[in-house]
Amino acid sequence: MPYEPPSPKTSKIPIELLKAHDVMADEFSGVIDTMILQYENDINIAMFHSDEVNEEAVLFANWAYMMLHDALVPYRYLIANSPLAWLL
Repeated sequence: MPYEPPSPKTSKIPIELLKAHDVMADEFSGVIDTMILQYENDINIAMFHSDEVNEEAVLFANWAYMMLHDALVPYRYLIANSPLAWLL
């Protein structure tokens, strides 16, 4: 079943994390998303983990990577020629 993020009105998860997920979900399609859309009911993709997932941790990591990306992009040419290139 597709992921349904919690409602900002009923969730204790900070709104910034939920908004970051919305942006990522709207702007990017991953391999799994593409496969589901392409094959619809003809494919079953199982999770690589158990049914227990720390939703808050995943949403936080998504938000944190977006913040890092947004901070690095304006300086990407400077960073690319430095020891910090691995961040890109």
